[in-house]
Amino acid sequence: MKNLFEAKAERQEKFLQKLNKQKEPLTHRQFRRLTKCSLPPETPLSEWLAEWALKSQEKQERQDRIIGMFLQAAVTKLSSLELESSAVITPAYEPQRKPPRKRRVLKWVAVATAACMLCAAIALPIILLRGGGDGGIIEKPYTAQNARVLGFRDGIYFEDIYAEMFDSEEMLVFNKIIPGLGTASKEVYDDETEELLSYVLHGLVADASIGANMIAFTVDFRIRFVPQYTFAEYESSYERLDESFSIGRTEIKYEIETVEVDGQEIIHAHMSFTYGKYDYFLEASVFEVKGLGVISEVTEGNLILLMENLIPH
Repeated sequence: MKNLFEAKAERQEKFLQKLNKQKEPLTHRQFRRLTKCSLPPETPLSEWLAEWALKSQEKQERQDRIIGMFLQAAVTKLSSLELESSAVITPAYEPQRKPPRKRRVLKWVAVATAACMLCAAIALPIILLRGGGDGGIIEKPYTAQNARVLGFRDGIYFEDIYAEMFDSEEMLVFNKIIPGLGTASKEVYDDETEELLSYVLHGLVADASIGANMIAFTVDFRIRFVPQYTFAEYESSYERLDESFSIGRTEIKYEIETVEVDGQEIIHAHMSFTYGKYDYFLEASVFEVKGLGVISEVTEGNLILLMENLIPH
């Protein structure tokens, strides 16, 4: 029977063989796993550190080239736009707008609602108390106070989360992004089950350019897996979105607002929609490039073009 040392050495050998086959540099997670294990005598740690540093540098150079190509394309397209006569850029089709809702306040509805709320306030504590050990209904408080946020310190990296979302047939994700510019976090219910509440991609740059029309925004992108979960920004940013447009059969609620930060006006948009099993929340702001300025203005037309790149229709 193998002892713990032999089993550990065997796992380490398999892991090293896997690393030898891959062309990409080690991820942070792989590097941590590597440094926690005892390397065989014929593979000094210094050699692995040197190889990891070299491959990481090559990966960074590849990402820099990709970003450089994008910026060069931006310069070329913006130059061509200046030579052409000004034209109004429109989305592929007109958004289907809902007629404005008439807000009617009926006195009897208000009274009935108040009565129902009063009954619920009395009955709910009784249900919760009875649900102790008798198999009754105990609802989880799906709020930000009961969630735990996992980030890079917990082994959650943008590349891993994005690859998992991209490979999934049930999650929507942008087809084109500028790599290496975003971070990711994962929110779980803070108990033994660690129930998955949402994925969040922070600061990814989504490229939805079409022809000479440059569309690129910095986006915070959230997928909510539990509909009852009210995350930290939900009530202030997404609960009451007044405007809407549709991509196919999917209605997107949105709001464009201007806020002042350090004496500068910042325009950004909040959007939310449901597609399939999950809820999606996006905050889009301008992507600004040094020397070129703002690539795309935050307008309704540009938001429609951006969402056409995300939602099948």
